[in-house]
Amino acid sequence: MILAALPLFYILAGYYILNKDQSKLFDAVPASLESILMIIFCVSFFFEQITDVEVSFIYSSKTFWIIVAIMVYSSATFFLFVSAEFLTQEERKAYWFINLISNIIKNLLLTIAFIIPNHKPQPISERRYDDELFQKPAL
Repeated sequence: MILAALPLFYILAGYYILNKDQSKLFDAVPASLESILMIIFCVSFFFEQITDVEVSFIYSSKTFWIIVAIMVYSSATFFLFVSAEFLTQEERKAYWFINLISNIIKNLLLTIAFIIPNHKPQPISERRYDDELFQKPAL
């Protein structure tokens, strides 16, 4: 899905770069398309993490915090980017604080990702469990 979406994104982004109207300060369509794709990629990452568990606590991995940061920023600014084309310059200035706040939250989440220690996931089959429920039955 990702490999199919990337060429489509590059084609549309290239089209909007080459045919950009110089009177506009912000291209809402490529930014909105980027937000949609990033949200889809983040959701698919979380779906993969749920189906193929590598880490017992997902929030202990750096990738979790990076993906959460991307998803928070993309979802917080999506409607701002969609409506940016239809807003006047004064209205953009009034609503642009949404972008600023979501950018701060994204940077805080990325900071968490770089602060937590590296965690090399251990395969489930090699993990030691002290609880009887998690042990393989003896044959």
